[in-house]
Amino acid sequence: MEQYGNKGTFNVEGVLQQNIVNSDYYKELYQRVSTWNEIVDEIYNEVTHAEPWMGGNARGPSTFYCLVYKLFTIKCTEKQIVDLIEHPDSPFIRAAGFMYLRYVGDPKDLFSWYEAYLTDEEEISPAQQGKTVTIGTYIRDLLLDQSYFDTLFPRIPEVAKRQAIKRLGHGNEMTAVAMTVGSLTDGIVETIDEIVTVTTIAETGIGITNEEERTLLQKKATANSGGKQMNGGEENSGGAREPGGGLGPP
Repeated sequence: MEQYGNKGTFNVEGVLQQNIVNSDYYKELYQRVSTWNEIVDEIYNEVTHAEPWMGGNARGPSTFYCLVYKLFTIKCTEKQIVDLIEHPDSPFIRAAGFMYLRYVGDPKDLFSWYEAYLTDEEEISPAQQGKTVTIGTYIRDLLLDQSYFDTLFPRIPEVAKRQAIKRLGHGNEMTAVAMTVGSLTDGIVETIDEIVTVTTIAETGIGITNEEERTLLQKKATANSGGKQMNGGEENSGGAREPGGGLGPP
C-alpha cells in the first residue's frame, strides 16, 4: 500500500517522532523485531494503552507508538492492514492498524477504510487511566479530530472531512449529530467553521441554522478548550484530547 505524505517522518509530529527514533526501546526494537508477525506479537504482549507518551516519571514515547512507527517502516500491504484492523486477539492490535491508516493512509480514502467499523462494539481503553470506549467511537475520533492526547495528527483536508461528515449523516443522522455537536461541546480544538459549515450541517439533515444556538456552541467549545484553540501548530491550553469525548490527562 502506497504511503501518503512525508516518507521520512511518516507525518508524525516532530517532537514525538524524534523521541521515538531516539528512544532506547525503539533502538532495541529496531534490532530485535523486523517482520509484521513479530510486531503484532510485540503489541499483543507489551501494549497496555494507546497514548503517544508514557506516564509517570518515564516521560518517553509509548510502547504503542514505537510499534506503530515500526509498522510504518515495513510499509504494510493492504492485506496486512486488514489483518490488523480485524485482528481477534487484542483491541490494541486493531488500534495500531487504524492508527497506521490515520498517519500514512491517503486522507481521501480514510472514510472508506473506517466505515465498516464505525459501529464496532469491541471495547478499548486508549488512555492510561481513562474510560473504556468502543472501537467505533475510537476510530470516529481518529477520523474527525486533529488533536490526540499530547500530539497532533496530520491535517485531513477540509473537503475530505466534510465529505466524511456528510456520509456519516446520511448513514445515521444521530451519529452525525453526536460528531458535529457532541464533539464541539466536548472541546474539540478546531473552530465550528473549520469542522463543518452550516450549509453542510443542513445537508446532513441536522439543521443547526439558528444563530443563537451556533453562538452558544462556539462559546462552549472555546470555554472547554481553556479559552484557546489549536489550529495547525498553535498552543492548546485546554488539555489533551482523549478519544471518545472529554479531555485526557494533561
